[in-house]
Amino acid sequence: MILEAQKRLNRITRAKPYKYAMRQCGQERRRFIRAALMAKLLNDIYDEWSA
Repeated sequence: MILEAQKRLNRITRAKPYKYAMRQCGQERRRFIRAALMAKLLNDIYDEWSA
């Protein structure tokens, strides 16, 4: 499940809009956004798998 989330996270972080958005904010905020994204992905995957 974590591996699946990491795969999706990598796919998202390679995307242009993500890179552009990340350019606007500092290191702390980046770390926070990445953690929030990971939590959201895990939540989505859990929902998919439990359905």
